Amino acid sequence: QIVKRDLTVYSNLQVNNDLVVDYNQLVKRDLTINSNLYVNNDLTVDYNQLVKRDLTVNSNLLVNNDLTVDNNQIVKRDLTVYSNLLVNNDLVVDYNQLVKCDLTINSNLYVNNDIIVDYNQLVKRDLTVNSNLHVNNDLTVDNNQIVKRDLTVYSNLLVNNDLTVDYN
Repeated sequence: QIVKRDLTVYSNLQVNNDLVVDYNQLVKRDLTINSNLYVNNDLTVDYNQLVKRDLTVNSNLLVNNDLTVDNNQIVKRDLTVYSNLLVNNDLVVDYNQLVKCDLTINSNLYVNNDIIVDYNQLVKRDLTVNSNLHVNNDLTVDNNQIVKRDLTVYSNLLVNNDLTVDYN
């Protein structure tokens, strides 16, 4: 049967096969779908969405504003950040870190093991060593040296200019 005007149903409507609607649909109350929902074009939702179980996205996820996650995040592959990375608490990294440009530390740096540096180091202020200092090659000092306690030399002492010794 073809209905050429409005159709009003005051009780349940049961359709035993496909339902095809050529124009917009307006549902004034809740809509329950007991199986899968397939959308072949964009889906626009005007208010909040609540997903009670897992959400799987098989392509890119684009977020145009802040993303807030209330629990842990697990990223199984690389994470690329194109702007600043702000961490408000501790940062724990299990493996090596590669910094391709300068690293600025605005507070203390605590290292619990050896520091290995492949090139020159520049310290712009005082350097305090609280234990022994081992130098495996030449030591060049451009200014005066002050030794506050004994100096022991285990090999030759070469002096290229005057040597003044004061003793009591």
